[in-house]
Amino acid sequence: MEDGNQTEVGTQLESGAETETGGLDFIPEEYRESSWATKYNNPNDFFKGIENMSKLVGQKTEGVRLPGEDATDEDWDSFFNSIGRPESPDKYDLKTDIKVEGFDMKEEASIVSEIAHKSGLSNVQAQKLFDNYSNYIKENAPQSRSNEEILSEAFGDKAEEKFKLAKRVSDTLGLGDKLDEAGLSKEPLVLQLLADVGSRMKESSLIDARGSNDSIEEVQAEIDKIRKSKDYFRDISLSQKVEKLTRKLHSMKGQ
Repeated sequence: MEDGNQTEVGTQLESGAETETGGLDFIPEEYRESSWATKYNNPNDFFKGIENMSKLVGQKTEGVRLPGEDATDEDWDSFFNSIGRPESPDKYDLKTDIKVEGFDMKEEASIVSEIAHKSGLSNVQAQKLFDNYSNYIKENAPQSRSNEEILSEAFGDKAEEKFKLAKRVSDTLGLGDKLDEAGLSKEPLVLQLLADVGSRMKESSLIDARGSNDSIEEVQAEIDKIRKSKDYFRDISLSQKVEKLTRKLHSMKGQ
């Protein structure tokens, strides 16, 4: 009897026969109304479904396998995508709730997204990475201080006088912008050094420190040009510039 049933099922599979009920008569009656059984129309579909379910169970049992040593970049990309990596860095959705002074956290999130994508991270993993990174830079970022605090540390009760001298030396030597760009213009030690240089230099040396390649004739020509300007008597800055150039001229002449 059993051999007859197997022959009947085999005949149905070979012919691809489809019936509403008879095609799956080999399923015990108590299971025929189960959801996993009623979705099949014929024996061929049934056995294909069983095979697919068997593969899925096997995959779950074995777990996710890392690509082997000879895996290509495409193999790794496929693996990363299968475990939830977004298709591109801009597809990450990182929350930038942490605020850090001096940092554009949206820009930092963009950088982290690039790194996360190359590392094969999911959005959840990338968010944890970004949160840890944000906390790190927040804890280690230098604390901002007021100008008063910085000058007080550098010069004590002579802050105003010493700062003017330090600034004068910085401007004369053309260091202002460079110090700002390097983040050194508010370093107490740098300010102390500038003020010390200024206190050791003579007035004439400070005047002549910048533009020392100018000739006496060129300096005199610049003075004459400013004095002939129609704004000379109306713009106090021009008068101050002439005074400065005149002192420089006297220094160059040894007067």
